[in-house]
Amino acid sequence: MDPLDHINSDRFSTDSVVEEVRQKFANRAAKGYKKYNATMDRDDLSIDQWLEHAQEEAMDFILYITKIRKELAAKKFCECPQL
Repeated sequence: MDPLDHINSDRFSTDSVVEEVRQKFANRAAKGYKKYNATMDRDDLSIDQWLEHAQEEAMDFILYITKIRKELAAKKFCECPQL
């Protein structure tokens, strides 16, 4: 039996973590649609504008990681270097 037989088109996986992430993507898409009245299928942005959005998101991601590492290091939950 194929270990992937439990995957179907209605429900991606019986894996609860995958389903949780999938639901978060759906919720984020709905929130984005309400805010911008557009989906990711929109065609009003240039490639450079899409890259700029991606770069801004990546920069935010680095800030979040740095903040979390500092918090964990201060609480001695990880061996993260003091930043």
